Amino acid sequence: MSLYKALIDFRDNDNDPMWIKQEDTDDIVRVRSINKTKRGKSLLYLDFDNETYVKMFTDADGRENNNSFLINVALGRGYYGDSVFIDTYYFGDEEMKEGMIFRYFSNENIQLLKKILRIAAPSLLTKMEDKYDEIGRWLMSNFESNANEIASVYGYEYDLALIQGLRQYINQKFCNVFTPYGIIEKTCASEYYTTVDNLIRFWDDSGADKELSITEMFKFFILKEGLELDEDLYDDYYAYYDNANFDQMNFDRTVDRELESILEKLEEQQEEGTLALNLEIYEFLSKQQYQFDEWYPQKSEKTFGKVEKNMGEINYFKFKDLSDGEVIVLFQTPSGVKKSSMDLEKLKLFLYHPELF
Repeated sequence: MSLYKALIDFRDNDNDPMWIKQEDTDDIVRVRSINKTKRGKSLLYLDFDNETYVKMFTDADGRENNNSFLINVALGRGYYGDSVFIDTYYFGDEEMKEGMIFRYFSNENIQLLKKILRIAAPSLLTKMEDKYDEIGRWLMSNFESNANEIASVYGYEYDLALIQGLRQYINQKFCNVFTPYGIIEKTCASEYYTTVDNLIRFWDDSGADKELSITEMFKFFILKEGLELDEDLYDDYYAYYDNANFDQMNFDRTVDRELESILEKLEEQQEEGTLALNLEIYEFLSKQQYQFDEWYPQKSEKTFGKVEKNMGEINYFKFKDLSDGEVIVLFQTPSGVKKSSMDLEKLKLFLYHPELF
């Protein structure tokens, strides 16, 4: 006798539920309650194990594929927190070095980053958004452990966002597929309820052979309706990403903690080292409305702010960086670009008495 025939006999001949259990070679169908008046309305419980359910969709046509792991991850089984799509450490480091990670910094953390740069690398503040790659490499070089922690958490959260996107995609494919046919889902890919009448009707409507097992019948239906999953879920996995799935709050907390740690280190160094001199020069230039990496025409004291008509060919200069209490100045002259280092006193002489240089 087949399972289908056992269901018919149970409904029509008052057979014991053991007849159904005996013919259910997949061990999935359970009679949960018997309606003695209308046995066709007796409640059935379909208890799939995850692997069996997944295989109904992934090898419905008899061909196996490599999606089982990702499907198990998506359904919350067999996943213990390891990275799935990306190497989170490598990915985070690369995103830091390329400056992409800063797109995820909150406004508050961008302000913290500016404080750090103002003290230790003011040249990176000018047109900051265009220098995110330089800023990332600077952080990795000067504050490796802090930068690595930010990059690591970023990679971890990015991978989790991809997993969540995969989960949403898989849920669309696997969950509530049979609900329109009276097979009600309690837990996706695991627990389902229906009645004897509904299961018999579903079997009839599917056109599947009455001698099949229940999973073979479902496979037939899935293949017939084009519901099988025959794509490679690893292909174009970045398509699973959605900003809404990125845990911005956790990332913000990490960034805030690590930037505050960097700032604390810098402020300690500032009290005794040349960072205080660097900051003094930076604040002086800011008050004079000078920016780093911008070319300015060289002027004389009497016409400071204006270009003299009789200067002939104008020399240009720009402030490149701060190091060891001195500002690095580049000069663009008819004979080429020259470089000089100036402390604050020499800088003031240069700005107000350029004829001395």
